[in-house]
Amino acid sequence: MKRNDDGEQAPVCESHEGFTPAEREACARSMPRGVQAQMTFLLMQYQGDPRVLAAVLDVHRRTVERHARGSVLPPRRALRERLRAMTLDLLCPIRVAAAAERDARRGRRRAEREP
Repeated sequence: MKRNDDGEQAPVCESHEGFTPAEREACARSMPRGVQAQMTFLLMQYQGDPRVLAAVLDVHRRTVERHARGSVLPPRRALRERLRAMTLDLLCPIRVAAAAERDARRGRRRAEREP
């Protein structure tokens, strides 16, 4: 597994065991490594609005801004885990497909309940 300059491993989805080595490598390459890269990536996904991302991550707006800028202090474990999970949810093809499947099931259930 590749490591970034800080020595952190790139986030990898637990479901990648069925992937070929080339597919695993391509997916790992596309994922941002490190807290700053992940925070910046997520900030771009939320149209650069730190308030929205802060609400989703359950942290203060300034925390998002500091980590996107490259804060001196590393985030706590809970925030690192939330960042990793959100990044994987947006990039991992398995998780994206699973989320689409869940949404489709919810839509079908909702349609069945409504007369």
